[in-house]
Amino acid sequence: RMLAEPEQPDAVREVMKVRMATAEAGIQVFRGRLRESATTSFEKLKQAFSPGRVPLLQEDKKLGAAIFLLPKTVEEEKLEKPSRPFLHWLLFGLTFLTTTWAGAAHQGVNLLREPERFAVGLPYSLGLLAILGVHELGHYFMARHHGIKVTPPYFIPLPFALGTFGAFIQMRSPSETRRALFDVAVAGPLAGLVIAIPALLIGLRTSAILPPDVIQAPGFAGGTSAGSSVLFALLAKLSFGDALEFGHVVRLSPLAFAGWLGIFITGLNLLPIGTLDGGHAARAMFG
Repeated sequence: RMLAEPEQPDAVREVMKVRMATAEAGIQVFRGRLRESATTSFEKLKQAFSPGRVPLLQEDKKLGAAIFLLPKTVEEEKLEKPSRPFLHWLLFGLTFLTTTWAGAAHQGVNLLREPERFAVGLPYSLGLLAILGVHELGHYFMARHHGIKVTPPYFIPLPFALGTFGAFIQMRSPSETRRALFDVAVAGPLAGLVIAIPALLIGLRTSAILPPDVIQAPGFAGGTSAGSSVLFALLAKLSFGDALEFGHVVRLSPLAFAGWLGIFITGLNLLPIGTLDGGHAARAMFG
């Protein structure tokens, strides 16, 4: 329903020339031009309505800006649902099992037939889980730093191929500013690279360089081109020096493959698409 002028809070009218005001399901929405900057207006709204109501301030393409007033009970019911620690630990445990199985399978070991050889899959499993976990914890702690409520990481097990679909966290309260959203978005990839790059460098020490004649032999499989990315090329050249020449490929050890995969996943995450980290960063930068 439309809100008449006497029903519109003074705090809202102080920061906005209200052109349209509506209410639905306990949420009030006001649209119009701000009288001051968005930052100043938002701070005034927070002071005026805390702690009973939660104000949100967003751009409105037609009328300039939109102010949303959510009752705290509505915001908590819709967003701030409590997490279930048991579920997070269960998913982590299952992902540890599936990545260990995948790591062993990459080495030609079937753990269903030879479960005693599970240690073969640990370098890949532990390396990849460390990269994914630190990536998500980067998001988690940066969100907490900005006062955003988030869940612990959800790991996604996959009983074949790479052993996992990755991990994610959920935001349970709105991001107050674009800077906060940007910081949360980029913290994950940066934190993940802190683990992925050393893991790749350490893993390259036990990796093998294969010359062109081996690559062209019938039945060859399992090499990675040093030119698959600029970063990988630099790290491979740093590790192997003059031993790595044009046309050679690298047969990655399990830990090196986990590091390479971590860098690849980070690159995909930074694409400015949807709910990927790059999508959040682009939305924070450009609206």
